[in-house]
Amino acid sequence: MDSGLSQLRWAGKNMSQPNKSKSCSLHEVDELMRTVQLAVHIPTFLLGLLLNVLAIQRFRTFLKKRWPEYAATSIYMINLAVFDLLLVLSLPFKVALGHVQVPLQSLCTFVECLYFISMYGSVFTICFISLDRFLAIRYPILVSHCRSPRKIFGICFTIWVLVWVGSIPIYNFHGKVEKVYTCFHNMSDDTWSAKVFFPLEVFGFLLPMGIMGFCSFRSIHVLVGRLDHSQDWGQQRACIWTIASSLAVFVVSTLVSSCSFW
Repeated sequence: MDSGLSQLRWAGKNMSQPNKSKSCSLHEVDELMRTVQLAVHIPTFLLGLLLNVLAIQRFRTFLKKRWPEYAATSIYMINLAVFDLLLVLSLPFKVALGHVQVPLQSLCTFVECLYFISMYGSVFTICFISLDRFLAIRYPILVSHCRSPRKIFGICFTIWVLVWVGSIPIYNFHGKVEKVYTCFHNMSDDTWSAKVFFPLEVFGFLLPMGIMGFCSFRSIHVLVGRLDHSQDWGQQRACIWTIASSLAVFVVSTLVSSCSFW
């Protein structure tokens, strides 16, 4: 009898050990991910804050001095810097609120909206910059009549409207829950439904990447064809490398940003 009880106790201890080991393993992974997140986001916040503020100031000065010759480029870059600045400002809240229980759903919604609006606003602005650059390289005379500051302001305003309207599903990310939860976690089932996930991936990831890739490859193709017929071959090569590196950075950063949340 005593032998049977001993065996049962021994079996119970062995069954509880995997659960404890699994719990410790998940806790260690969470701590590691938090450390990695801090190591990445802190320098990103500091450098991004400094560089984007400087970029806005420099392009504002450049816009005043070279108006309206470089108005289109300057307006696009200021708009991009503003979106990037908002994204950088959302990082401390994302780190802090992503690991604590928040009783107010409105606070989580505000931080999540700020993060996604700035991220996808940057993506759409980069797409329009790439499209504008391709048209300027391929059809320089035609595009010169279509790049008025008013039209560029209209495009940037449209981008802001689109990302704000597109952020509406974020208000239902957590559903109607009665308990406390952490931001960017504890999503409701509707968040992962096809009606939310599919449009977000298509219009926020695949379509911008397709536009960026097409415009970049076509621009490089046109510039390569002009190398033998242009005296400014050094400038042409520099443009090609700039376009190629911009495409590589866009693909990597967009892919990482998309996968890091989903």
